[in-house]
Amino acid sequence: MKDREQKHFDRISEKYHKASDSWKIIYEQIEERINPLITDRVVLDVGNGGMFAYDLDRPSRILVMDVSVDMLSSISDARVTKIVSDARDMCTIENDSVDVIIFVLVLHHISGNNLHESIKTLEGILSEARSKLRPGGHLVVAEALLSPILFRVQKWCFQLTRAILHRLGVSMIFFCTQAILAENIAKVFEINYQDIETTDLNLEGWLDPLGGCFPGLIKIPVSMQPWDFRLMIAKKTSYDNH
Repeated sequence: MKDREQKHFDRISEKYHKASDSWKIIYEQIEERINPLITDRVVLDVGNGGMFAYDLDRPSRILVMDVSVDMLSSISDARVTKIVSDARDMCTIENDSVDVIIFVLVLHHISGNNLHESIKTLEGILSEARSKLRPGGHLVVAEALLSPILFRVQKWCFQLTRAILHRLGVSMIFFCTQAILAENIAKVFEINYQDIETTDLNLEGWLDPLGGCFPGLIKIPVSMQPWDFRLMIAKKTSYDNH
């Protein structure tokens, strides 16, 4: 599965960056919120894809992790340390060594063979992230989220969608609802829902809805897009029972 994902993102890397203007406004809103959070901090940016949702002058150190060598090769800034790895396995990062871990529009690209496995994969990624954060560190997640109704449609079509995408050389994509994502963050970080800061990310104009799969293929008016975009921030407690 990881090899498939690496080959896919290596293959679409150039088109992905050309199509990135479609969601630039999301990155600008994230930057406005998290720049104060990352100032003089060690940042781990997972699934970065060569796009930064923050000011590179702010952190004391920037680690960028991506499964795609070609995506990472687009980053030439000397302030960035590049790591070729998968979000499910952060063994190259020391535990309790990072102040802020960032996932921007990446979690839906990492799934399992079915609905249950996909949710367990999400939980596993969040657990990996928590172990790398220092006490008091922050998890930052920006995601496209489905309504409960559309999530049920996704559930019914899971295996058919997976088969079609695999035939096209693309790994399965799996979108959560806000409740599922918040539930798993709260569970892993041992906090309450209300402790998760949640912010709407607003779009305008036209959106490339297939950017991570078939970038540049189509664009649709924002009013037609089926997702709600949210920024969610959680803090690791100052103690750790794990």
